[in-house]
Amino acid sequence: MEELRRMNTDFDSAFPEEEKKEDSRSMLEVMREKNAKAEADLAAQKSKGESMEERKARLLAQRDMLRKMKEEKRQQELADFNNQMNADPLIKNTALGSADDFKRMDTNKVKTAD
Repeated sequence: MEELRRMNTDFDSAFPEEEKKEDSRSMLEVMREKNAKAEADLAAQKSKGESMEERKARLLAQRDMLRKMKEEKRQQELADFNNQMNADPLIKNTALGSADDFKRMDTNKVKTAD
């Protein structure tokens, strides 16, 4: 019993009397106010935000920029790898061969596939 009383007092302290007041408005009035508030929020959001077309254009531009950056990074890494393969005499004279050998193998593979 004591625990139940303590829970009730905790509940009462969590929700002040202001929130417990009975609402004398009808359901129709409540819904009209709610709809008016939602429409006002939507209008405010539209006026300060970007349109769907602007957002789409921004996202497409961002995507293209990221693709370009990734491609540039990939090309730089490939150039660095090729420079390392051609510059290092140990790698050049190994069984792996040079980057040019790999290119020749790739072109031969493509030719035989056709």
